[in-house]
Amino acid sequence: MHNRRSVLKKSGLMTGIAVGLSGCVGDETGGNGNGNGNGAVTGDTNGLSNQINVANYGGSMGEGFSQTVLDSFEEEHGVTVNEQTFPDNWALISQMQAGETDLDVVILDDTAVPTAVSQGLIQPLREENVPNLDNVMSRFHPAEQAFDPGDDIHSGPFQFFGDGLAYNTEVMDEPDSWDDIYMSETEDSIIYASWIDRVVGIAASHEGYDVSQLGENADEKMEDVWQRVGEMNEYVFEWADTGGTLQDSFANEQALAGMLWYGRVSALQDQGAPIGYTIPEESAPMATSGFSVTADTDRKRTAEEFINHLLEPDTLNAYSSLMGYAPTIELDELPEIVQESPDYQNRDRMNFWDADFLVENTQDWNLEFQQVVSS
Repeated sequence: MHNRRSVLKKSGLMTGIAVGLSGCVGDETGGNGNGNGNGAVTGDTNGLSNQINVANYGGSMGEGFSQTVLDSFEEEHGVTVNEQTFPDNWALISQMQAGETDLDVVILDDTAVPTAVSQGLIQPLREENVPNLDNVMSRFHPAEQAFDPGDDIHSGPFQFFGDGLAYNTEVMDEPDSWDDIYMSETEDSIIYASWIDRVVGIAASHEGYDVSQLGENADEKMEDVWQRVGEMNEYVFEWADTGGTLQDSFANEQALAGMLWYGRVSALQDQGAPIGYTIPEESAPMATSGFSVTADTDRKRTAEEFINHLLEPDTLNAYSSLMGYAPTIELDELPEIVQESPDYQNRDRMNFWDADFLVENTQDWNLEFQQVVSS
């Protein structure tokens, strides 16, 4: 069984302060593995290191990933997985910038990949070592998506999902629109994430704006977005900084409506929570989660093998069957829980962020957000 520990430090969205990192390293040759003396290649792991340090999200998603992907990688390759869990992309990136991590492979949503690339935190994948990248559908493949800038591939995306609308089924029927959740019963009972891509993305969705085209006529659209954030704030009791906070708030019924993800909603439903999930008629932003190799790892070959294992159909079938998140690869038979997912059913009307527009405006938007919610 792999080792697991959580990193609980809070971290806001970083402001672009780069920390110098060592250059990219090649295959393991028995070195010391990030300076900890544990990277030696053993004779029974096909040239792989005997262990690997993996950054993952916490909560039900992380637990499901551990039970399926991490355990099966250990069993198949004889490599011990040391798992560290982080509350979100930005806490992970902030600690990587500060040199406070000892990681070989890290999970990142597509909205965080451009920042990780620009800050030199992750390195390109050698596609010959990750042949299962060919399994990724073109819509989600990093070579086809603006979220992975440049000619190289830096991410192995394994799931896609919407930033959808969760609601308490004892308080309301399934909402058709984001606007349907704002009522006297939900005042001070709505929760959203505080990450700026989610803040702006959800507010833009309220207005019916496609986040992939938010940079077109941006001044007019962003004026509407910030006005909407102010209106949303009148009902919000918390702009949460972790996915766990979002999930726990729905579990204890403090949150009656707001943003959450289908996999976490499914986990709460299994526990008997009165919670539903939908993609409103105005739509919602779409995102992927994927894994990348850190820039300073001594275990690049093992990290690439990990990503290749993740993108195996059998691996993602097991994970998707447990969690309900839709895989980025075609499966011979899609799990029923995925087929029933509003994310999967509405995949053709959700869109990825315009990555360049998001990165260019992140810092200014964070300042604007703080002004709006504190006024």
